[in-house]
Amino acid sequence: MSYKAKKENKTNWIYETFVLPDPKTGEAHRVEALIEHDFVLKCFFDPSVLAIKTSIDSINSESQERRYTADSFIIKEDGGCYIDNKDKKSMEKPKNIKKFEELEKEYADADSKLSVVTEDQVRSGYLIPNLKKLYIYLSMPRPDDSTIETIITQVESHTQITLKKLRNILEDEGIGMRPVWYCLAHKIIQTNLEKYICNNSILWSQNHAV
Repeated sequence: MSYKAKKENKTNWIYETFVLPDPKTGEAHRVEALIEHDFVLKCFFDPSVLAIKTSIDSINSESQERRYTADSFIIKEDGGCYIDNKDKKSMEKPKNIKKFEELEKEYADADSKLSVVTEDQVRSGYLIPNLKKLYIYLSMPRPDDSTIETIITQVESHTQITLKKLRNILEDEGIGMRPVWYCLAHKIIQTNLEKYICNNSILWSQNHAV
């Protein structure tokens, strides 16, 4: 399964539909805006998100006097939440503030939850470009345990080891970079994903965070 998200043509030219396969389930998630796409992509890497749904049924909103459809629904250990992805500037408008206050109350009264997520909460630094790079490795077969153990050992035995230095060490062990990308995608080892991944990126493991 490789990135990138496939675009689908729609009759309404205002929108583009992006199809993003779930690396865990294979389900094709269809979204109609880049912010929705980026939010779903981020959820794929979030271990606290147990499941995500992008095909959402509309509700008959009494406060809005019309039907309303959230963008997605995510499930975490503490329960589920409907998500509406909005532009931050649009959410500064009084009419939108009021609209979503009313909608959030309406969902709460129905023992549910609605939350607005803006682009600044999703697109932090180079996070999304980095996640696009790592996306393919979420569905990659897990490398053998000895390879993963070698990678973890090298990261933990060096203070602030860079990606380039790890690559050079692993070359001597006959290990390529695909297992390293797998480990980064699955948070077995980590780096600051808000900075663009490059040779000078500092790596660490969960046991030795920097």
